[in-house]
Parts: sequence; C-alpha cells; structure tokens
Amino acid sequence: MTKYFAKQVGFYQPKNSLQEAISGLFRGYDQVLIDDLEAYRLRIDKAVQECNEKYPRCKPCRVDLWKFTNTIHTISVKTGTGMSEFTLICVNIYKVLHYLETPVFKELVKIDVFVGSACSGKTRKAREMYEGKEVVWIDGRKAKFGDMPFLLNEVTFSTECIIIDDVPNKLLPMVAIRFFVEKLTINRKGHAPIRVPRPKILIICSEDVSHLPPLPSSFLSHFNFVTFPQEGGENHAE
Repeated sequence: MTKYFAKQVGFYQPKNSLQEAISGLFRGYDQVLIDDLEAYRLRIDKAVQECNEKYPRCKPCRVDLWKFTNTIHTISVKTGTGMSEFTLICVNIYKVLHYLETPVFKELVKIDVFVGSACSGKTRKAREMYEGKEVVWIDGRKAKFGDMPFLLNEVTFSTECIIIDDVPNKLLPMVAIRFFVEKLTINRKGHAPIRVPRPKILIICSEDVSHLPPLPSSFLSHFNFVTFPQEGGENHAE
C-alpha cells in the first residue's frame, strides 16, 4: 500500500482575511500520513474554495499540484497571476516507500526516541545500550536528509543500529519518515547502491518533551518515547 507524508515547507504572512483563514485551516493538513494523494488534494481544493466564497471581496486563491520528483509532489496555494502571483503556502508530499499497514510491520519499524533537555544523559544512555554493537552515528544537527544522498553510506548488512543524535525536536517527523520502511537503500560512493534490512533506529532529540511538535496518532503509533529528566532523575518509557 502506497502512503504519502505531507509536510508544510513554505509559509508567507497572510495579507487579508481570506489568506488568514486558509493559513489556519492548513494546520489540519500538515504532518499527516495520506492514503490517497488525489483525495487529499481535492479536500484542500474544496476547503480553499469555501474560503473564497466566504470572503468574496478578497482576491481568490487557488490550489496547484505538481510532481517535483518520482517520490515528491508539491501542493501550493496561490493568488494573483503573472507578475502579481503570490504563493501563500507550499506543502511537500513525500512518497513513503514500502509502507505496510500491518501490526507486525508497525512493531518492526517502531523507532526509539529519547527526549530530554541538555545534560540529561540521553547520549550516554544510548552509548551504554549499544556498547560493543555495530552502530552508525549521525549528527542530527548537520544532517540534511533530503540533500545528502550518501548520509547513510556507512550502513551495511551487519549494522545493528542507526543513532541520529541531537535532532531538533521540530524535525523529528521529517527525520523519522525516512525510516518507515522494511529496507533501506544505501548509496555508496564509487559503488552501486545496496538494499539492507532496516536496523534498529534511535533518534535522540535535543530538547525536552514539551518542545515536541504536535504529532498525529498515525505517527505516534510508530514511536517508543523515552523521556529523560535532569541529571539525577529517573527516565520514563511511554
């Protein structure tokens, strides 16, 4: 079953009541998993048209959908034409490869997420857990998952865990969506790509749980959260 993940990537300050209304309704279309891309577009188009009708004195907005790559589509809300065209909102729709809607698969791909403030022992705990195992560490602040094709080039068939450390909380959905798969495609410099079974994934967030973005239930079912208090407290699994 093909799934898509919607992420708002562009937003501009509304200039009138119509644009404010459209900006508000888009909160319900951001960071969600999608079964039917066309149905998702039609829902947005209908909502925008209803806003146009509610504010007839404002210049109307329209919805555009275009294919950026084989795995990424873009939906944008625009107003005006020609030189006066203005893009209010831009949403990228990412195809989630090899997504299977089964309980066994959901448990298989569950991702551990450590959350806690600085100096709460998250990274130390991760090192203790995977001491002596084959682990690939990734710097979550420097990694650009969409622009770095060789980011996982150290991953092999024997890799037991990928740990992405110091991920800004707001980027958790964007980092995690890459790993909702059974197998990873590993691009290797100077060699042909390989596909390996996805190892265990651990994401270490840089802030405490209060700074996590709102996450839909479709996302929460894929995470095992462990919260870390300040040094000296006890951590809690959720």
